[in-house]
Amino acid sequence: MAISPTLVKRAAGKIIDFGQLHAGDFRDQFLEVLLFRILEEAQRRNPNEDGFVDQAMLTLVLALAKLANHPTARSRLYQFSAAERSRLEELIQERLDDGLRVLDLATAIDVSEPYLCQMFQENFGQSPYQYILERRIARAQELLASGNMPLVEIAYACGFASQSHMTDVFRHKLGVTPGRYRREVRG
Repeated sequence: MAISPTLVKRAAGKIIDFGQLHAGDFRDQFLEVLLFRILEEAQRRNPNEDGFVDQAMLTLVLALAKLANHPTARSRLYQFSAAERSRLEELIQERLDDGLRVLDLATAIDVSEPYLCQMFQENFGQSPYQYILERRIARAQELLASGNMPLVEIAYACGFASQSHMTDVFRHKLGVTPGRYRREVRG
C-alpha cells in the first residue's frame, strides 16, 4: 500500500504544531515525534521500499482515532487553511451553475469526501451541500434584485434544477417565492 506524500504533509501540517497551543490545551509529543520520523524517513527512502511509512501511518491513524474526540485536537485537524478556503470559495462561485459535486470540492484540496464533509461541519456548521445551496440562494437574490432576467433563467444561472426547485428552496429557506422576493426588494 503506497502512502500519498500529500497525506503525510497534510497530517504533519495539521497536527505537528501542537506546541503553539495555549498552556493547558492538548499536547501529544508521541504524535509530534511520529510525524517528524515519518517525514524524515519519507524524504530519505522510497516509501514503498520496506513498509516503514505504511506502518508509521497506520500507527498515526490509530493514535488520531483515539484522539479524535479531544476538542483541541479535533478542531485543529479539521481546519481549512487560508489557501484551501480560498480555493473552495473560488470553485463554488465559478461552478454554481453546473453540477458541482462534493467530490469536485474534495479533489480541489486533495482530501477525501468524508474528510471534506467533516471539515465543512467543523468550519461552517453545515454540510457542503447546504453551503452551496446558500451560495445559490445569495446569487439568485442578487439577480432578482438587479435585473429583469426571467425566473427560469435565474434558476439555471444559479444551479437550481428548475424554476420550481428554486421556488421550493426560496419558500423553505426565506419564506417567500422568488417572484415575491423580487417585488419586495424593488419596492
